[in-house]
This record gives sequence, structure tokens and C-alpha cells, in this order.
Amino acid sequence: MKTRVLLLSAFFLMFLWSCEKENVDVPVDKQKGSFQMNITDARCEQDGNKSVKTDTNDIIDPEKLTKFEVTFSDISIRDSANNLIPIISTSLSIDLRVFRGTVKELIPIEITLGTYNAIVLRISGVNIVYDNNTYIASTTQQAQVTIGSVSQTISSGIPNPFTTELTYELPFEFQIGDTTNINSVRLFFDVETACKEIAFDAPYIGTVLFAGIRDDFNIDAIFEQNIQQIKHSPPLGIVIETPNDIAYYGIHTFIDFDEKGGTINSHTSQHVFRGDDGSLKIDVETMEINSTPLSPNTVNSTGETDIRADEVFKYVDIKNNLASKGYDLESGKTYYFSLRKTWNITTDGQTYEITRLCEPIPVTCP
Repeated sequence: MKTRVLLLSAFFLMFLWSCEKENVDVPVDKQKGSFQMNITDARCEQDGNKSVKTDTNDIIDPEKLTKFEVTFSDISIRDSANNLIPIISTSLSIDLRVFRGTVKELIPIEITLGTYNAIVLRISGVNIVYDNNTYIASTTQQAQVTIGSVSQTISSGIPNPFTTELTYELPFEFQIGDTTNINSVRLFFDVETACKEIAFDAPYIGTVLFAGIRDDFNIDAIFEQNIQQIKHSPPLGIVIETPNDIAYYGIHTFIDFDEKGGTINSHTSQHVFRGDDGSLKIDVETMEINSTPLSPNTVNSTGETDIRADEVFKYVDIKNNLASKGYDLESGKTYYFSLRKTWNITTDGQTYEITRLCEPIPVTCP
């Protein structure tokens, strides 16, 4: 009997010790919060704002692109101590083309509470089907094109940008400050301006077209809180017939992640020069208030809200400004420009500004 009492007492003490161990407060620097990363194509199409296909052979025809699969070898976030925290544990291949207007959720993780200042992405390969020809390139194999019309694969002379991984670091400061809230970041990209059309002279066949990946992938990110712009529909091409100002518009799609609704009080516009391959980012005019009224200027509390903003591409001024910076625009050649906008927004009693650099627009000079 005495032995049984001793055993029960020992078991009870061990139970209490176990409970106390589980209830020990975790130090603040070790506590973790929930983190989710989403990915989407930021471009949306609207009637009346369709593509204008040019004869420049490095701009793709969206209707010919049927696959744009990218292999992310690593997606990480950088903390204030310069440590990289991986978001994906293994490489991830995604056909980004299918996420126009939809969102793909990457694996949710828990990360230590604290401040983070960058998102780092590494791309190690692509699989692109364009004009019925398949282009495959990666860090682990020789680049090749399979010509769909004759089922012939060519590897000699095919360019491969993946001598090493393509690395993109997005400065992006945010804080994980609570163990109970889910903190979500959304990555944006634009498939059509991430591709370039390549003409290749295939032996015994002639010139064939395939699409490769550009060095500048045009990736952006937002923290999913308050009212945010989640999509943009610029013209997919502008052809300037004479050296005059060109009027165009963009459809900007907003969502209120807090479901409060709000008002866009004002908006500014500024064009940025991206060069002939989309890789540059040079301001070609000052950021100025756009006096054209938005239609509408309110954001719904739920769902998506499409807002039209009319713009003017001041060709002569932009050309002169670029010339003063050492960039001369050639007649008949196509260059990329982006529109940078800042929105002044009021929602739920607070007013703030968000800035977005929109997807590159191909512009053909007169």
C-alpha cells in the first residue's frame, strides 16, 4: 500500500511539473505569429482598353502565350538582423499565366515576432509555351526550344539567362507584432511584360518564334491591410502616330481588407522610363496632382472596386527630358514606360497614401 501511495505521489508531482512547463511564458523574442504569402497577376483586362500589337519583335502577343511556368527555388523574407527566413521549404513551379484576376495562396508559416524589411525571390527556371513552341531553360539543364509544328527540339544556340538563379529583392518593411493575427503579404507580377518574343532561325525550318524571360520580372508587393490597389489595367500598347500628347486611361482595382469602405481624395501621376527591355527605372517627369476626376472615387467595403483614372502621355516633354539624361528615343522603335501613382485615401477615420508603380506599357515612337 505504501509503495502504491509513493508511486501515485510521484505521478502527481510529474503531472504538475509537466503542466508548469507548458505554461511557462515564451520570451517575447521567441514568440511567433502567423504569416501568409499570396501571389497574383496584377493586370486585369477591361473592354475598350485592349492590346495594340506592334511590329517590334521583343513584345509578346498575349493571345499566343498559353503557358508561363516559373520555378521559384527560394522565397524568403529578410529580418532586421539581415537573416533570411524561408517561406517555401522546397522549389515551387507555378504557371503564373493562370493567376490573372485570381490569387494563389502559398504555404502559411509561423515566424518570430519582429520587423522585416525585404522579400527575396530566386527563380531557377522557366517553361514557356508561345506560338505553339515550348521554351525550357533552367540552372540545371541546357536551354531548348521544341517546335510544335514539327515536334523537333533544338538546343544549339538557344539563349539561357539561368547561368545562375535570377534574384529579386523587394524592399518591403512590415512588422509581425501579434501572435493571434494572421499577417498576409501579396506578391504582384505581370506575365506579359515578364516575357519577350524571340525570333530564331531554325535549320531546315526557317524563322520560328518563342518567348523567353526578361531580366526585370516587374514584381511588387503589398501588405494586406486597409484599402489597397490590387490590380491595374493599362493599355497593352500605345502607338504614337505624330509627336503629340496621347490620352489614355487605366482601370485600377481596389479592395478593402478591413471591410470598412472609403474615399480616394486625390491622385497623382508620373511616368517612368523602362528602356527598350523593361529593365530601367528612370523618372521622366515630376509627380504631379492629376486633376481629372476619378470614376468612381469611392471604394466599396466588400468585393473589388474598379476605378478609372484618365492619363496623358506627354510625348514631346518626355522625349526632351530623356534626351537631357542621355537617352534618345528612336523613331519607329518601341520602349517601355510605367505609370507611378500615389493615392490619398480616407477609410475608417484615418487618411494615408499608397504609391504603386504599374505594369510597363510598350510605347512605339513616331
